[in-house]
Amino acid sequence: MLKATKIDVEPIYEDIDNALGMIVYEDITSPINIPPYDRSAVDGYAVCSDAVTSASPSNPIPLILKDRANEINCSEATPVSTGDRLPLGADAVVMVEDTYTDNIRKVVYVTRSVSKYFNVSRAGEDIRHGDIIAERGRLLRPWHIAAIAAIGLRKIKLFKPIRVGVITIGSEIRDSAEGIKVYEEGGVIDVTSKLILASLKEYRFITSKWYGIVPDDAGKIAEILRQSLMENDIVITSGGTGPGNYDVTFNA
Repeated sequence: MLKATKIDVEPIYEDIDNALGMIVYEDITSPINIPPYDRSAVDGYAVCSDAVTSASPSNPIPLILKDRANEINCSEATPVSTGDRLPLGADAVVMVEDTYTDNIRKVVYVTRSVSKYFNVSRAGEDIRHGDIIAERGRLLRPWHIAAIAAIGLRKIKLFKPIRVGVITIGSEIRDSAEGIKVYEEGGVIDVTSKLILASLKEYRFITSKWYGIVPDDAGKIAEILRQSLMENDIVITSGGTGPGNYDVTFNA
């Protein structure tokens, strides 16, 4: 029903911590690549892959060990941790367990060959600049929130929650708080409004208000309808719409 209903809903800016389950007002696009640069996917040593093509346990390749360097050449290696930016000149990472070091000589021996970009997370591998993270009309799920946080956004434009009013109509309808005596007195317990309200509360992009049980009186129904229509975007009535003499909602 909500999908088939067109309503002019104002936008709001909301913190992403409060955006789960809300509806996106305009496309959210990434202004950057994620990762923003080539980075190491493991703890190890950044190397030039061409320098270690013949490396093996029986043929370890020695490389000059540079301490946390921002740039290396193909005769050098530098230690990196998971997530570190790949130094200039390096195009692969050898895991620590595939090396051994001579700290006196400042040399690291590589015992395994690696290909270009081995153990490297490439820039834009997860999200590329210009990618749509969530399009207009998208219901935000946990993974959307994480992706939005990753691209550095804190507040986003969302649809203001839709206001829905619910009215129960029928002189025979009684509230469940009265218990089973309702049946003994020939009444009917209000179940439908409980179902509607509970269903609406499942969605964070909806706020709901129950206007109580209104008897089969066209004047009273009209009064509640006027009030609810002023306060809500949608009003749902339950009961009083059949062809019977006491079903007066249509006349109201």
